[in-house]
Amino acid sequence: MVQFISQQGASSTLPFETIQQWVQNTYAVMKHVPEKLAEWREQLEGAKIKMSSMGDDWQNEVGFVDALLAVLRGEKPRLPESHPYYEPVRQLVEALG
Repeated sequence: MVQFISQQGASSTLPFETIQQWVQNTYAVMKHVPEKLAEWREQLEGAKIKMSSMGDDWQNEVGFVDALLAVLRGEKPRLPESHPYYEPVRQLVEALG
């Protein structure tokens, strides 16, 4: 995952496929494979560290990862409706019920 972010270079928008995969992985570890939760959390934390080091242009992506980490902690993510990653996170929370 961190390797993927490194390959993105100056682009600060995650591809749809990446967003979808991260949401699906988060759903999977919460519902079907909880034994993988710690591993997935570590991967997301690594991605967050990498994106945080890439500057202010990556703050939306850092917020997205923060929201996924909140879900993994059993917390309600806090993203404003205007956030570019609000909708996939909202759908994840809804799906988890």
